[in-house]
Amino acid sequence: MRRILIAFALSLCVSAGAAAQIHPATSSLVNSSPSLAPPIAGITSYDPATEDLPQFQAYIGYAWTRFTGIPNNPLEMNGFTADFTGYYKWIGIEGELSGELSTFAGETAKQSFLGIGPHFRLGESSRLQPWAHALVGRAHFFPVGIEGGQGGFGWQVGGGVDYRFTHLLSFRAGVDALGSIIASKSTIGPKVHAGVVFNF
Repeated sequence: MRRILIAFALSLCVSAGAAAQIHPATSSLVNSSPSLAPPIAGITSYDPATEDLPQFQAYIGYAWTRFTGIPNNPLEMNGFTADFTGYYKWIGIEGELSGELSTFAGETAKQSFLGIGPHFRLGESSRLQPWAHALVGRAHFFPVGIEGGQGGFGWQVGGGVDYRFTHLLSFRAGVDALGSIIASKSTIGPKVHAGVVFNF
């Protein structure tokens, strides 16, 4: 019986020593071994400075304009603006189409502009990219009887800023002066717009 108790005590001591050697808190093997679990990727912010500026941009947004061609009765007009720009470094060629609607004397009033011209951008390594453009083209206003209902010379000058959210997507806000010469009458009014830019 005594030999059995001694053998049992020795086995407990051996087991305790082995457990102490492999315990994570005391084992040098465990402490020195690299973790096999993959590291958790940190969330990194987008940095425009790490990539080239896009060569092309397509923009679509909401537009508000004021048509001042009707004496004593300017029209508040709502619609859209869309453009496409191709760049060489910081200068581009932009083509734009915009259209707005309102009501006057129980009729639907329509205004549209189709133009082309230079587009200049700044802020190559920043999220905020100021820009300016100057476009010339064709303007229309309907219905017939208010301002002739025909097309004429149109122009647009202004600027704004793009906020680069990712390398593919930016948000744009801009303010322009939109002018036209229709039916021998010259008009000029403000245009405010905002929307989404696709970079590629």
